Amino acid sequence: MTDLLERVRARGGRPASRIGTAAAILVLATAAAAAVAPGVFTATDPARTDISAVLRPPSPGHPLGTDELGRDLFARLVHGTGPSLAIGIGATVVGLALGLVIAGAALLGPRLLDDLLMRVTDIGLAFPEILLALLVIAVLGPGPANAAIAIGVGSAPGFARLLRSRARVVQTALYVEAAKGFGVRPIVATVRHVVPNAVGPVVVLATISAGTNIIIAAGLSFLGFGAAPPPPSGA
Repeated sequence: MTDLLERVRARGGRPASRIGTAAAILVLATAAAAAVAPGVFTATDPARTDISAVLRPPSPGHPLGTDELGRDLFARLVHGTGPSLAIGIGATVVGLALGLVIAGAALLGPRLLDDLLMRVTDIGLAFPEILLALLVIAVLGPGPANAAIAIGVGSAPGFARLLRSRARVVQTALYVEAAKGFGVRPIVATVRHVVPNAVGPVVVLATISAGTNIIIAAGLSFLGFGAAPPPPSGA
């Protein structure tokens, strides 16, 4: 009886799971389409001001209303999707690359270097990412490209810590020990066996970080360190 109930629950949960997956794919596809071809969604100029239409509520002509300068918010949202995704994905790539370098050095280097890098990583994790990004922007200067680099540097400690911890677990697996026993060099075993089996959680973290990085970019733009107006950033 218990097995039958579990089967019914499992079958009942599958459609909901598929609907959720389909909805997520639809949202991502819409965002990608808006980033590539914003003109398909709206023909309104996102930078066009209209003093007579300041702070209008949603209407057929302005689906999301207007801002304090009379600019169409829907048009600015659509045209800002591309820059926002570029900053979010670019920052994720920078953070993942730096995290991979730090984790690789910690794994392949001596124990002293591992301890030193992990302590520095722990210090980085103690600070909010936006604070680390502000410190980097203070050196590089404002701008969308520098904002992406700064946000990536801020997210690097999280990637480094996750990569290193997952790789340490995989390193103790029997197949890795067997490969070393057959004479495979440590760096080859790391690249061929450890890294491919440790990237699963990293992919999940990178997906989450892309959205988080867009939010941080919005905060930097609000402070005047990101994309400068009038072009919309979407964030």
